Amino acid sequence: MRSLRMLGVLGAWLVLGPAAALAAPKSIELQYDVYTAGLPTLALKLDIAFTGEGYRVAADMQTQGLAGFLFPWHYQSVSEGVVAGGDLRPALYRTTSTASGKTKTARLVYRADGTVAATAEPAVEEGRDPVPPGLTRGSVDILTAVLRVTRRLESTGRCDGEVPVYDGLRRYDLVFSDGGLDRSNAMTVSAVRRCSASMRRLAGFLKTLSPWDDGDDARAAAIAVASLGGDLPLVPVRLDLATPIGMAYAELASVKIDGRALPAPGDDISVAKGPAPRR
Repeated sequence: MRSLRMLGVLGAWLVLGPAAALAAPKSIELQYDVYTAGLPTLALKLDIAFTGEGYRVAADMQTQGLAGFLFPWHYQSVSEGVVAGGDLRPALYRTTSTASGKTKTARLVYRADGTVAATAEPAVEEGRDPVPPGLTRGSVDILTAVLRVTRRLESTGRCDGEVPVYDGLRRYDLVFSDGGLDRSNAMTVSAVRRCSASMRRLAGFLKTLSPWDDGDDARAAAIAVASLGGDLPLVPVRLDLATPIGMAYAELASVKIDGRALPAPGDDISVAKGPAPRR
């Protein structure tokens, strides 16, 4: 489900790194409503915590509405790691996916030498290209990957960059491009940063494509990132992505920073509402 994984990028896009604001938050809770072809399809929740020199990101996605009735699906992932030498280094990444009464789990342990030990239950199914062990060295999980790009945005002012990602099944590069600032929106913020994210497949993908995945890596997700005011950190407020079954978009529904609820922008955001850019 490439489209669902790309929607997960929205929540992972988080903040400009632990040092983004003068008083960096210790915890951030974000909730999004996701629509496909105009219908509610997914609920997405992100919980982010910074503890000393460590970080923890938990993502929870599940189908809702008619999609939840016809295609019940629930996905959870957690990434834990440390901040060392100005870089984010994952230590543990685990996922649980339940669909049609069947549960799949994956657990990735990141060693100091850059290698990754991955286990999956059930074992990787047939029909996937194998992932060479050497291709996973130095890779990170998708949540850590996006955090790395946000720190780059903090230091350079742009969201360009590529990060090697391995999720226990697939190995791909997550590619980000900067779209500049948009100051024409109606939000009570100074500007909205426009970015795009796309995937470059390398190994581990199913040889037979599904209705959710047409194999088009050129299709990019358009992401709008903004601060909700004052010294508050940047958060993703909207994502648009063209999928094989229609246009999908996610909107920020609720925000809590250090336990304090903040108003979400809702329909005030007027950026990235057109078709997702193609690379």
